[in-house]
Amino acid sequence: MTIKYFGDGKLKKAIIASMLAATLIVGGPSLASAEQVKLTETFEENSEEILLSADLDELKISSDSTRTNLSLTLLGADSGAVWEQEGSDQNLAFDNFSLNATSTEPGSAQVLITIAEEASPEDYSFELSLNGQPASAEVLVDGSVIVADINGQFGAYLPAPWARDARGRGIPTHYVVEGNVLTQVVEHRSNGYEYPLTADPWLGIDLIDRIERAYLAPSAYRVKVHVTPWVGSLYAVSYSSAYSIMASAGWSEVLTKLQSTFSLQMRTYISERPQYRDQYDCHAFGAPLGFATQNWDKSPSWDLEGTRSPNRDVFDWVISQCNW
Repeated sequence: MTIKYFGDGKLKKAIIASMLAATLIVGGPSLASAEQVKLTETFEENSEEILLSADLDELKISSDSTRTNLSLTLLGADSGAVWEQEGSDQNLAFDNFSLNATSTEPGSAQVLITIAEEASPEDYSFELSLNGQPASAEVLVDGSVIVADINGQFGAYLPAPWARDARGRGIPTHYVVEGNVLTQVVEHRSNGYEYPLTADPWLGIDLIDRIERAYLAPSAYRVKVHVTPWVGSLYAVSYSSAYSIMASAGWSEVLTKLQSTFSLQMRTYISERPQYRDQYDCHAFGAPLGFATQNWDKSPSWDLEGTRSPNRDVFDWVISQCNW
């Protein structure tokens, strides 16, 4: 397990002080109504990747993530939309705009909005719910959004939105959150944009891409935890939020993927040996400096080795670079 996360001297002390303050704050829930078009994240224990399927007006995106069902209900649209399937893509067409859903990077799904004409709406609102309850959402300083349940448990991440016209020109766009309704505003009724336009609500779903294992010694494994590419975006926006998410929801997802990839026995083996969790938390703690000082791997691995002893001393984490 080799990483180059941490610096020396005063920089190290400053980093420790800032990282020890990590907390996750998300907004509270608020009720909304009107069900018309549902885009539903359904998490299934045995799937190893995100799968798309459609039935009437409902889109299901399945993953082996540990998080509960996330539903996005499109508000204010006329009924009677038509689903079409093209390979793994799902398309939902209205009179003057359409939605296209596809699986993209590991652990993510993209829902493109195609805006047909100047008369098309500028606001596209989605009601958010997790496990049948109103979700909470927080717009971060860079315009991205974290979605959580009423207890603050992580559900999904939406990077800052973009929108372009048919010639590739950027169009002003941003997210607005009111209660549990997320709205993407696309300011397209000016500046002579060329239609059709494309806007991009993009969902980061899985925190963990995949897990590999190897034998180190009798009754000891090396476990390689590959995080998804968009985890780096979380750390770039807010260290405190990212660390809290990875240390809680991320570890839960590791255990779920250990079970689905290998066996329940493997999950139990890792969960009962604290040295694995300690090394995982060390990687989550030091991840931002890894992003800043190394070329970003599309799916970097956090290596956890069963031959190491348990260790919750943050200063030891820093000094040893997670190799105590």
